[in-house]
Amino acid sequence: MLSFPMKTARIAGFAMLALAGGILLASQTKARDCDSPLWSAEVLVEPGSAPGSGAHVSDSSRAGIVFLNDKEIVVYEAGHDTTGPSSRAVREDLNPFSLRLSLIDSASGKLKSSNEQRMRTQESEVFVIAAGLLVKTGGRLALYSADLIQHRDVPFPLDRNSRFSVTVSASGKTIMLNEVLQNSSESLYSHFEVLDAGTLTLRYSWNASPPLYHHYSISDQLIAAVDFNRHAIVVSDFGSASWRVVGKESGICAGENIPTLFNDKDFFYGCDKFIAMSSDGQSLATEAFPNGETSTTNTAVAQHAPFVSVSVNAVEMKRHLLAESRATVTATHILVYDLATKTRVLTVNVQPLPNYHFDFALSPDGSKLAILNDRRASVCAVPD
Repeated sequence: MLSFPMKTARIAGFAMLALAGGILLASQTKARDCDSPLWSAEVLVEPGSAPGSGAHVSDSSRAGIVFLNDKEIVVYEAGHDTTGPSSRAVREDLNPFSLRLSLIDSASGKLKSSNEQRMRTQESEVFVIAAGLLVKTGGRLALYSADLIQHRDVPFPLDRNSRFSVTVSASGKTIMLNEVLQNSSESLYSHFEVLDAGTLTLRYSWNASPPLYHHYSISDQLIAAVDFNRHAIVVSDFGSASWRVVGKESGICAGENIPTLFNDKDFFYGCDKFIAMSSDGQSLATEAFPNGETSTTNTAVAQHAPFVSVSVNAVEMKRHLLAESRATVTATHILVYDLATKTRVLTVNVQPLPNYHFDFALSPDGSKLAILNDRRASVCAVPD
């Protein structure tokens, strides 16, 4: 039975790596800082609350960055709002917050428009879907137009008093809602709703036990997840309780092996190496991460091009005389791969190390990489 726990430099030279079922041309150049970005500017209003040097935080529920299209970026930020009681006042709204959305030109960094409105909690996410922008704030989903105007709430048959997660396919055509519930015998299970992202109509609805938590992604047809009992990567069709093994975990950081589906049959994952595989278990490409670095849970996929990216960390164990050793992040890189040519085409050294916000996104055509580092956003060109 499955058991899931709660919760980038231009290439100058290549080395050929032989694989069992795949070939990858790996960059041999040193990581650069994206020292000539298209632009870089402060985009967030609030300074954030830094947890301290070396405490590497990736909290997309507080702030994040997404490409609306090839020419425009949306940056979102959850912040305090002390202007008065919420129009949707509820008990948990005693400490009100606001959600700020900023539409930015991806080539110049020029602010085109912005929108700020009250929300119920700080738990926020923004997704680009076929119908526009899907905005999650607490237990509420709303649809926004491309000019950041709210159209309507998105109705769904979930218990609004419970916590639920939202996952969107790389194509932006499919939404999956996952609500963890408890039955009469106090056993936990997941209730899934799969919606068409263009019409917001229901495609699938089913329950599954044990529940599925955060170690998964979706395509328009599949779910890919980590099975910690079997130390394996597994996939399942929508509406099915049957999982099949398609890959094995890589390295010792099992929690970072989250598979990211980039189309309806292929995904990438890895802890100490980048691994691309098909859902039938065929190896497509692999490359050891540079300098012994290990992956994080952050990934991004280009919507209309075979470009994917993942962030990796260099970690140093610092020993203290009268305390336990502590793992400290000493470097973070974002690696961008072109899966059509099986090459790593960009390696960005993220500097300075983020303290409280870190997110990144690929443009739909794969030509740009946008990075949010604390309050500052930067855009790098991705080499062809």
